[in-house]
Amino acid sequence: KREGDPQEPPQGSLAAALEIQNEWRGVQLAASIWCPNEAQHMTLREFKHSYPGRDRVLTLLILESAEPRALDTTWHDETTQDSFERFAAGGQHPDR
Repeated sequence: KREGDPQEPPQGSLAAALEIQNEWRGVQLAASIWCPNEAQHMTLREFKHSYPGRDRVLTLLILESAEPRALDTTWHDETTQDSFERFAAGGQHPDR
């Protein structure tokens, strides 16, 4: 087990519970355990599968009733061209 690894599961999560090896039906938890910015009333379902021989845990998180978020417009994509526009910009026009 590695200490301080960024992939260590948060305390209170199913993935951090060493006494539970597998949870196939999932457990409902506060979404703020995994997603600190979520509202306190939000929940998620966490599933767990352990690989003890490799010291690995696979966790599936499903936010069943996540509230819609406003579109983040703080970033701007650069304009993109499709392949036709790239060929035309390079002087390769189609034969018609």
